[in-house]
Amino acid sequence: MLGISPSYLSRKFKSITQQTFMDILNQYRIKKSIDLLLSGKYRLYEVSDIVGFGDYKNFFNTFKKYLSISPTEFIKQEDKKLHSK
Repeated sequence: MLGISPSYLSRKFKSITQQTFMDILNQYRIKKSIDLLLSGKYRLYEVSDIVGFGDYKNFFNTFKKYLSISPTEFIKQEDKKLHSK
């Protein structure tokens, strides 16, 4: 459609942003998932679906990659903060 190859577009994107498109997309998804988890309205698998991860395992691994903590531990940590006030 644009008349350029996907690999060229990917390289150009990374040369400008210093990140891959998937890195930026995943960072956005994780930020959104944090908001949803903090709302307390959704279960983990629902958050995973809402933010666009194909399956829970992928969501879990990506969340842990970016925050160095699992979604489950994140929720527990936030609950402790809330109840200690």
